[in-house]
Amino acid sequence: MENLQIKPYQVTNRQDILSYLDMEFYNSETFTTVSDFIFTYDKPVIQNGFEDWDDQSIYITTSTHSIDATPYEIQKNILKSAINTLTDMEKEVLVKVSSCTHYTDKYEEEVSDKIKEGCEMFMGKWYFQPDQRRKTENEVILEDPKIAKYTSRYDERFPIKPSHVNGEIS
Repeated sequence: MENLQIKPYQVTNRQDILSYLDMEFYNSETFTTVSDFIFTYDKPVIQNGFEDWDDQSIYITTSTHSIDATPYEIQKNILKSAINTLTDMEKEVLVKVSSCTHYTDKYEEEVSDKIKEGCEMFMGKWYFQPDQRRKTENEVILEDPKIAKYTSRYDERFPIKPSHVNGEIS
């Protein structure tokens, strides 16, 4: 794990996911989810005056949801909580967010089912290249225009599409 770019003020590795095991997951009006994320960037990120050539970073964070939240609201809130851990520079070149939400067995069945349904909507992946975005990504960008501000289109980076993308059968 030493090769990973990880912010020092965040929970820093997968072993730390266990530190959330005994967390309070509920109060009377909300519940909290624990997710880990892999962020992928379009261009090198400059931090502390140095170019950081890593094109990915990993974080673990929590998200708080209304007890009445819909599956769509849950997955969108998980994504927004994740993006809020990034610097402005990281947001500006964001390409993709991949996630895994943990401890779904800690909730009552109805809440657990909503969390799972929300996470399955996009298979825990959100794409920020302009020609790859869906409703959730566009809504999040409208709320914070810094997100993917300098991210290039997928078809600009990869002009030759593999056969499964352009419909050819090999």
